[in-house]
Amino acid sequence: MMLDTLYARLLQKYQHVWWGPADLDASRAATYTLVDGFKPVLVPGAYTHNMVIDLSLDGLAIQALLSDDGQAASEENVAFRLVRQLATQLFNDVVSTKSPVADALLQHFYRWMASPGAHFYDPNLHNLMQNCMHQLLKQVLAQMKRLGATIVYADVYRLNNVEMALTEYCQKLISTQFTDKFLRLVPDILSHAHTFPTLAGSHLPWTHAALELVKCFVNPSKSFVLPDIICTQCNLCRHVDLCREPGLMDDLSALDDRDEVVQSWQCPRCTHLYDLDMLEHRLVHVVHTQHSLPYQLRELVCKRCNLPNESQLNTLCGCTGVLQSFAFAYLMVNVAIIAGLACKSSGYLQRAVEGAVMLVVVATNLGIAFGLPVPGCPTGYLNQGGTPASVYETTGSWDPEGALNWLMVSFMAYIGYVLGGWFLNEPGWVRKTGLLLGSGAAMGLTGLVLCGFRINGGFIPINKNLWSLSFVLVVSGLACAVLAATFLLVDKFGIWGGTPLKQNGMNAIALYIGHEMLMNHAPFSWDRDTSSHVENTLSNLGGAVW
Repeated sequence: MMLDTLYARLLQKYQHVWWGPADLDASRAATYTLVDGFKPVLVPGAYTHNMVIDLSLDGLAIQALLSDDGQAASEENVAFRLVRQLATQLFNDVVSTKSPVADALLQHFYRWMASPGAHFYDPNLHNLMQNCMHQLLKQVLAQMKRLGATIVYADVYRLNNVEMALTEYCQKLISTQFTDKFLRLVPDILSHAHTFPTLAGSHLPWTHAALELVKCFVNPSKSFVLPDIICTQCNLCRHVDLCREPGLMDDLSALDDRDEVVQSWQCPRCTHLYDLDMLEHRLVHVVHTQHSLPYQLRELVCKRCNLPNESQLNTLCGCTGVLQSFAFAYLMVNVAIIAGLACKSSGYLQRAVEGAVMLVVVATNLGIAFGLPVPGCPTGYLNQGGTPASVYETTGSWDPEGALNWLMVSFMAYIGYVLGGWFLNEPGWVRKTGLLLGSGAAMGLTGLVLCGFRINGGFIPINKNLWSLSFVLVVSGLACAVLAATFLLVDKFGIWGGTPLKQNGMNAIALYIGHEMLMNHAPFSWDRDTSSHVENTLSNLGGAVW
């Protein structure tokens, strides 16, 4: 609590926003799995002629914060910079005033950063701290190797090295005292040929003890490490292997050789009993962040468009909705036409009835967009600050087809139906061209007014992925202009014969079915960034020209 308070004061002093565990989303909390990613240095071998010294490393976290690596990490992360500043202040207090309070806080500093129960716990800060500790450990190992030591095992809490000066003593000790004892153990081993230690992770099928003794050693137990188990009494921090830790399979209490009660789940330094509830909570947290959460957040890739799933609730990819959009659009256009014919009217009155049906379709789309409240998302296309709403900022190079999109696709299809009919019925090329250019200009200008002449602005911004009303009007206007230009070049003046677009239009169904069956092999494609609109457009144009 005191470290939380001191850190909160630093955040307030430098005008930073406070945060808490509830402010971290699932993806950020999942980064805790990166914290224990450091693999210890392990040099297997038989060191029979050497003495191995086991050293415990304390204070590595504080030293790492004060090192150059901590300085470099603090320059990249403001929150970590304040953590380093807090540690530096406490260290200076210990050096200058011998403050016992500052010394106690330094002893518990890493425990505070590694505890998910801390008020300002952040897995990213914990990860940065671990990285600094690992860099410092590498420097220590390099220095020891330069001094002639042979590293057997090393992690951020322990260090085993070989002391060559004790070689002769070890040889003498083994030859005079241990050899006879080892030889006398062989009959005892044979008498217990089918007795093997059983650990939580035991998985090897051992059958003969004497044979296993002379074989190359293979650890009989699997490994499941619980990282950063900190003793609340002496502040010893270590990794506990639940499958290989001696004594964890025994009862909580037992008698040693001196008939004294020994607790199995205890600190090896001060024999203080660990909090079993805390260990269980940490175990559940590790299983959740390292196994369950990554599995749930794994990326599902569509075999058709090779793009990842953007929603955890989708059962189908958004690229599968093109035919549904076409079918719904044709259905609604036919409903409008039938409604006009059912009124037994003709001419403009029939068009008015059809238009009324399509206005209902457009009004339904806008009513849902602006009137339906959704938890966590404001109504409309823009947030209160004038920026696009989060639901509006869709990504991907395809259209995420849905019910709202179908409504606007129907409206665009009806625009094509009406303008196409008028275009065919006009007698002269001047009136045909004027109809297309005039209608296109009117729709394009209306769409630009709706978006405020900006892509992400105005009352209804332009967005292809959601088929907004401004997008439909602007694209329809551009389509009218392109059709007018094509009509003049091909039909009126004969400057261009329409190849290859003419052939594509005459074989549209064959091209579509071939592409659906053969994917990118019909007509052809190349490796590209499928999330890029530019590369997809060039690929489509290349296929069309071919």
